[in-house]
Amino acid sequence: MIQSGAAHEVGQSTITPYTTLIRACGKALAVDKAFQVVRSMLDVGLKPNTVTFNCLIDACSKANELDRAFQVLRLMYHYDNPPDAVTYTALIDACVKGGELARAFDLLLQMQRDEHTPPSNLYTSLLDACLKAPADLERAFEVLHCMGNAGMRPAAATFTALVHACGRAANLERAFDVLRYMKLLKVRPTAAAHTALIDACVQARDLAKAMAALQEMLGASDVPEPSVFNSLIELCRASRQPDYALQLFLCMKQFHAIPNSHTFRNLIGACLDAADVTRAELMVQEMTSAGYEPESPTAEDFLAAVAARAEMVPRLPQLLQRLMPCVEPAQCSPLLARLVEALVKGEHLSAATQIVGYLQVRPPAAHTDSCIAARTAVPFLRLPLCLAVPFLRLPLCLAVQAEPAPPSLQLVAGLHASLAANASLASSELGRRLLQAVASMLPPELAPAAAPAPAATAEPQADSSTQ
Repeated sequence: MIQSGAAHEVGQSTITPYTTLIRACGKALAVDKAFQVVRSMLDVGLKPNTVTFNCLIDACSKANELDRAFQVLRLMYHYDNPPDAVTYTALIDACVKGGELARAFDLLLQMQRDEHTPPSNLYTSLLDACLKAPADLERAFEVLHCMGNAGMRPAAATFTALVHACGRAANLERAFDVLRYMKLLKVRPTAAAHTALIDACVQARDLAKAMAALQEMLGASDVPEPSVFNSLIELCRASRQPDYALQLFLCMKQFHAIPNSHTFRNLIGACLDAADVTRAELMVQEMTSAGYEPESPTAEDFLAAVAARAEMVPRLPQLLQRLMPCVEPAQCSPLLARLVEALVKGEHLSAATQIVGYLQVRPPAAHTDSCIAARTAVPFLRLPLCLAVPFLRLPLCLAVQAEPAPPSLQLVAGLHASLAANASLASSELGRRLLQAVASMLPPELAPAAAPAPAATAEPQADSSTQ
């Protein structure tokens, strides 16, 4: 600690060079040298003034030496130099940088007791410190009220940050309090503040308050971004409220917010979760009209929901032809088996037969495209098989095995395997008839591998035909 000597007060011009030197030491983070300068002043009988001590505190703050900064505060009282507003501001800044919020607020109270008015940037610094994770909301609101009592109005960005902090703390009441306090101070809530409030409600999974926040935003003539609508629609789906989800979609149209595939996926999902297949189909139509195609899981769930509803079954073949190209190739066979199973369970034999017939009429576009691409890549495959490999003089069966089975046949084989794996379906008369219908679509070289049981039953028919 700096020892006191026979210091006496002198003119400002005599102390200024020392103060300038201390300030330079602070910029260089040379705190020890700054204290040596003060000792030099005392050795020659000079008494540091408030400005000198403030520069020394600032040097400690820059070097993150908080304890030494408080040591300087004690020196100020020792030399009858009471701290001023600059002193308190420098010390509070040092506490904020060092993460000592409790000491910072103690200094703020002492500053107010000494009748010093904190500057607005000090309040802002304290608010920023309170809002860092983990947020100290009580102290943040304490600073906010102090600013209001001092006639200061925080910037709109500060209020927005406070709403975000309330959302992270899952404290919706406090989040709404921020907007009410903004109105009390006649600070217009910005679109960012409203968006932060809606995000807080979505994070808390509180649909009612989220819709109330949206109404407040729209009432302030602020149009939400499409991402805000998407998060709300997703929350409606999680809350099983398809009516709210569709109202939000109409609101998007009204305010010219452009929906995207994420929007439609959640809208369709919300309708399907509520077993509302009719409105789900309307959303599929809206989606395709907007230039988007349903993703594979969405298309699969929708088609399965259609197959499970008796009144929608007549539309299934048409919907299947339209949406099957959206299904991932690996999921085509399981999906078709799933649809056939649902139709058989509902005793819709005609529709189940049409599903099987769909494979003969038009294989999925994804498979057709891959087949065309393969034939384009290898030119001689465009020719008939007998012309493509006559010089090899191989038996026809070997020539067929040399070329991979078309993807459409792989799909049929996969469907047959999926249907055969369903014990209840395979044991019923209707199921066996469907299995035979699918097996008849396979060429002889693929039928035994795909379904040995149907092949065994087909063998006597072959013998009888031979006879």
